[in-house]
Amino acid sequence: MLHRIILVLTLLVAVSCTGDDTVVERVSVFCPTLDRVLMEDENCPDPPTTTPPTTTPPTTTPDTDTDRGAPTRSDCNIQVTIATSDVDEGRFEGTTGDDSICGNERNDVIDGRAGDDVIHGGAGNDILIGGDDRDELKGEAGNDVLRGGQDNDILNGGDGTDTADYSREDNPDTTDQDPVTVNLAEGHAEDAYGDEDTLESIEKVIGTSAADTITGGAEADIIVGGAGGDTLDGGAGTDDTLSYETETDAGVTISLAVTPNTATGGSAEGDTIKGFENVVGGGDADTLTGDDKANKLTGGGGNDTLTGGPGGDTLTGGAGGDILIGGTGRDTLTGGAGGDCFIVDARGTTTGDAETITDFNKAEDAITACGDISSVGDDAGEKLLTFSGSTIQRLTRASVEEDVNTDAIERVTPQYLSVATLSGSSTRLTTEEIAALAVTDSTIGNSNVTCTCPTN
Repeated sequence: MLHRIILVLTLLVAVSCTGDDTVVERVSVFCPTLDRVLMEDENCPDPPTTTPPTTTPPTTTPDTDTDRGAPTRSDCNIQVTIATSDVDEGRFEGTTGDDSICGNERNDVIDGRAGDDVIHGGAGNDILIGGDDRDELKGEAGNDVLRGGQDNDILNGGDGTDTADYSREDNPDTTDQDPVTVNLAEGHAEDAYGDEDTLESIEKVIGTSAADTITGGAEADIIVGGAGGDTLDGGAGTDDTLSYETETDAGVTISLAVTPNTATGGSAEGDTIKGFENVVGGGDADTLTGDDKANKLTGGGGNDTLTGGPGGDTLTGGAGGDILIGGTGRDTLTGGAGGDCFIVDARGTTTGDAETITDFNKAEDAITACGDISSVGDDAGEKLLTFSGSTIQRLTRASVEEDVNTDAIERVTPQYLSVATLSGSSTRLTTEEIAALAVTDSTIGNSNVTCTCPTN
């Protein structure tokens, strides 16, 4: 331990009687602890122990762009307790400040308005609108629609099939709506204002009326490009859907059977598409064609033509008088409302590839079985179509009658192939109706429905 002492040198001058001066040195010790000079034989005590002052680090303001924390429902300062619905355009609106809003179990529409808002949708199929400034939208349970608005937003869909909807974003600094660039694999989007959004648990994207670029991820994504010549890619998933559900004025023609895939008509005009397994049409007469995968083709409104092609396809006509052509493979055909035509193709069909028709109504719909008979002679009058329970069978080889004028007598029994099974709400033909079928009848059901076999 160090002791701080100060040595004080004192010079004493003594004058003798003879006139000779004598110098005497005397050393004094100053003690800072006692704040005085020490007496002879006195020690200087140690200074008292002191505790160093506590240093408080300076307070820093978090960067709201990068350090926004993880808000929870316990942070909510506004609780939505009323029922709201987008049917009557009713909505719950926040303030112009920084709100933290919690929805309820209903199908809510919540608009945060201005400010850096955090909105929790809760249960139900909610519509969450961020508005201006930096917002965080958390859909939680249900199939939610999230609209971030201007500035850098975080869109987190949560459970369910959730949508990032950019169709209503309109940059006031430009005359026309600007495009968006969305990549679900990267969880990132550049919105119509040029801002950067973060996407989490988003399964569906709706673009703008401009030329958008939208790419799916590894999950089953749904992409709605909207109007404009869009570049649309389903991504790495194996169950991705290209949808034109917002098209109401014109039919679209989409083919996945050719490479590159083609898209024409209505809002599909000018689109570049790839990486999709399923297609949804719009409200007019659409023509949708699948490839050799297990496609899901949905017509929507209008008189649609759906062709599955090879593979086990699922065709759903929707409203209108639709034509559903399953092709080879075990397909499931559902016509929907209206007088529909179900075409079951026996050409190339093998045992076990019978189509399943879920809603055949014999008073409204028609079923046509296509395919040539590989006859080895004159048939003995077998009917082209027969029924075995709920299964429609198509004659594939006729019998040969005995020819008494030849030495060799050849008999070939007829062969039938199951081409369709009626299930679900389908109505069956009665025994009398089955018996009334003519030998050459290739169509059963409503004769007023145009239902002819394709030429290729």
